[in-house]
This record gives sequence, structure tokens and C-alpha cells, in this order.
Amino acid sequence: MLLLLAWLLPASGVVQAQTDSELEFPWEKTIGIVRVFSDFDLATLNGLQSDIEELQDDLINYLGVPRPQEEIHLFLFSNSEGYLRYIHKRWPGAPLDRPALYVKDRGPGSLMIRKDNQILLNVRHEMTHAILNASLMHVPIWLDEGLAKYFEVPRGKRGFENPFLSTVRQNTTFLFFSRAPSLERLEHLSQVQQMGEREYRESWAWVHFLIHYSQETHYLLAEYLASLRPEYQSKLTAEQVADLQKSSPLTARLKEQFPDYKKIYVAHFKNWEKK
Repeated sequence: MLLLLAWLLPASGVVQAQTDSELEFPWEKTIGIVRVFSDFDLATLNGLQSDIEELQDDLINYLGVPRPQEEIHLFLFSNSEGYLRYIHKRWPGAPLDRPALYVKDRGPGSLMIRKDNQILLNVRHEMTHAILNASLMHVPIWLDEGLAKYFEVPRGKRGFENPFLSTVRQNTTFLFFSRAPSLERLEHLSQVQQMGEREYRESWAWVHFLIHYSQETHYLLAEYLASLRPEYQSKLTAEQVADLQKSSPLTARLKEQFPDYKKIYVAHFKNWEKK
């Protein structure tokens, strides 16, 4: 299970970062808004370019997320030793017990991932976080993670090949478990430490429902994401944002347009199958 792998530098900027030129990477490639640096030959990682291109396209054109106005830097490492050494040298004090790390200070966001048999899944998952955080402000934890879990699966397989799907279908098929999870409960989560497997699964399921149930629910999700654009929230304090999200959560919009949205959620997964 992947957790949110983000670490934000202190606003004071006390931590001194070395420049990338001091820490050379022999392989470099630009893919849209993403600048990739690697200590191994990128030609050996089949699917990296198409995955990053498709992810950018889907978030920007399919869900209406604004195109980031700055680059995202992706650093790939062939082994744990290089990954840990780079983080320790460039960002002293950053957590070292994670398979990936996303750092966002005042400049471009930097995403570090070490190579293993899940590297492309990790790239898709963490790149979703990076694009959302570079484009929007104050994305609720459940939605940030739900979208990352949804988009970590390759394009064309997202609707049917996420491991969560079988459990979610069981919970909406069996008589005594035929109910929708509480979206209100997820909306009250404020820290990633509150996210366990259940929370990840339920967050993914609500995103799946919103994207796939109908054009109306898809548009509702895109409309909610649009409300998180910087031009709408940049002048608000953290307290004002929290109040806004409490007064106008996604649940409120769902209830207004779909008063029986919990029943519709159950029906969606009961009837969800490849055409």
C-alpha cells in the first residue's frame, strides 16, 4: 500500500539545497511539464514516456486540472543506496524510510523514486500528487489519494484492474454489506496518517464512481477540482479554506444533484462490468 509520499520544506528555507549541477545525472529527458533525471539509462524503462504523457493529458484534458505553470522534476535511481544518499545530501532531515519522496518548496516540485518492480506504478501514483499540488490548492486528503490510486493504473485499465475493485464490488453485492461508505467521514480526514487501507479503498471507490457513473458525476468532480484553482483560493487563509471546505464539501454538491447518491453508488458497482 502506498502512502502519501510528500515532504514539504520549512517555509523559512533554513534547509540549504545543493544545485542539480552539483549532483549529476547522466540521463535526462523532458516529457511535457516533467523533466526527468536518472542515474540509469531511461531507454531501459519501457513505458515511462507514454505513462507520463498520458497522465498529464488525462488530468489536464479529462478532469480539467490546470496545466502547471512550472516544471516538475522527477529523479529516478537504480538502487536504494543512490536514492538515500541523494536525499540525505540534498535535503538533510527528510524522511528516508519511504520508497518515494515528493518535495515542494518555492521552486519546482521534486519527486524522487527508486527503481523496483513497481517503479512505473509509483511514478504514475506520485506524479498524480505532483501535478495536483502544482496546479491546485488545498486538495482534500481523501481526493488527493483517491485520484492517485485511480491514476496509478495504466490508461485503459483504470476502471477494471485496480486491486480495490473486487472488495468494493463485494461490499455492494452481498446483502448485509450493500451500502456506500461514508464520504462525509473521508472529508473530515486532515492528515495522511489517518489514511489506512480502508480509507484508500473508499477514496478510490468514490473517485471511480464520480468518473464513471455518468457525465453528470464526471462534470461534478471536474467542477469541484476547478474550485481548488489558485485564483479562487490564493487569498484565503488556511482557516478560511478549512471553513470553505466544511461549508461546501463535495458531499453537499452530490446531495444537491443526486439526493439518492448512496443508492446510485451501490447500483454503480453492482452493475459495473466491461461492455
